[in-house]
Amino acid sequence: MKNLLLFLSLGFVLAYSTSCEKKPKQFSDWKINGTAYRSNNVSVSVGKGSAAMACQEPEGFSIVWYTSSGFPDRDGRVWRIADGGQGTVGLGIYRQGIYYNVSPHEIKYMRSRIGDNGGIELVVEPVWYVNYDNPADSVLIEGVFRRP
Repeated sequence: MKNLLLFLSLGFVLAYSTSCEKKPKQFSDWKINGTAYRSNNVSVSVGKGSAAMACQEPEGFSIVWYTSSGFPDRDGRVWRIADGGQGTVGLGIYRQGIYYNVSPHEIKYMRSRIGDNGGIELVVEPVWYVNYDNPADSVLIEGVFRRP
């Protein structure tokens, strides 16, 4: 009887520990001027009026969703804008220490969708971004940015 209880206890502990393992973070994949980047070193913060997702790599990104309801939770189009307003999203790209945001001459939408793992993904089709301090400096951006 003691052996049976010991066996059941060990089985329960093993089952519990494997069910509580942390899920691996999802990778975000993006390109800057055709060069591919990938990272799962992404942080998320949600506050009053905005939610943010950022990758603090040298060639990283920052996404701010301006809304009181957090990140989008369904498939759809998201209005992308450089200076956030309610219901919009701002996507900035860092490249070699320079910050780029969407060109005023580009399409202003990105797509949100539910990924294979059930998490939200923001999809950016190829679009030109301009240097915040020098509009003559631009980069071509595309990617899938996944919430970890």
